[in-house]
Amino acid sequence: MKPHLLIFIHGIGEGPSTKYYRQLLNNIGRYYQEYNQVDQITFQKSFLPVFVEWQRYISNAERELFKLCFPDLPTELKTANVLRNPMFGLRYFMTLFLGDVTAYVAVNDNKIRSSVWHDMKRALAQYEGYSIIAHSLGSIVAYDYVFNLLVRNVLFLADFHPQPPAEDIVRLQNNFTHLFTLGAPIGLFMMRQGELWMEERNFRDIINPVQGSHRRWLNFHNNCDPIAYPLEKLFAQNSQNSNCFLQDIHVQTGNLVVNSHLNYWQNDKVAQQIARTLSLVHSTP
Repeated sequence: MKPHLLIFIHGIGEGPSTKYYRQLLNNIGRYYQEYNQVDQITFQKSFLPVFVEWQRYISNAERELFKLCFPDLPTELKTANVLRNPMFGLRYFMTLFLGDVTAYVAVNDNKIRSSVWHDMKRALAQYEGYSIIAHSLGSIVAYDYVFNLLVRNVLFLADFHPQPPAEDIVRLQNNFTHLFTLGAPIGLFMMRQGELWMEERNFRDIINPVQGSHRRWLNFHNNCDPIAYPLEKLFAQNSQNSNCFLQDIHVQTGNLVVNSHLNYWQNDKVAQQIARTLSLVHSTP
């Protein structure tokens, strides 16, 4: 039996994220082995990670923008630099973190979607079932991928990128299983779609794309994380989502803005719940 793919997608300003991915993957494996009474080799044969790195396509442009606009400020986010000049920290965040968001919602092709698909497509062509684990802005990327695939029957690429054959779309739809979002601003990004909220619609037409009894969507959030949005009540506005399994799970990832948003990768409860969900549907005999 082919392994189930676990696709990891990082968030804003995280840069190379392999260390975060591996930390969560190792913890998922530890709990999966415990729940199913199997060894590490069995877990590794059952689940194959795919590490997506999209931030490399825009980080150089963000740093160049920062350097040109603020030539007198340091270019590295170090604690000492922030303590000496708090405004530096704020400007750095605005440029290198919110810059990711600005680039993603740009009207032109920003290469984020195409780079994510580039990192995913080879493994998706070779293997069958897959689930997505996404953090922060990565959760928006993941949601857009799933929504376009399952609701619109297309990939989430720019218009000038060729779409794959219809049979490939069907295979990708059938093979998609679970969505795990960490510190996700998905609720806020629904403001992109004016037809969901204008003229007193109040999000009554919002669609949960993760439908079907075999699929799960776990949304991990921390009340101290200003970027994370709970989603159950939002998607419950549309009664047609009642057959979807969407669960908000509150976790303690810290009480400061930065660590509360970044620490999902190392949080035990996140790993436990993902491992338990994978165990229910993909348990190893």
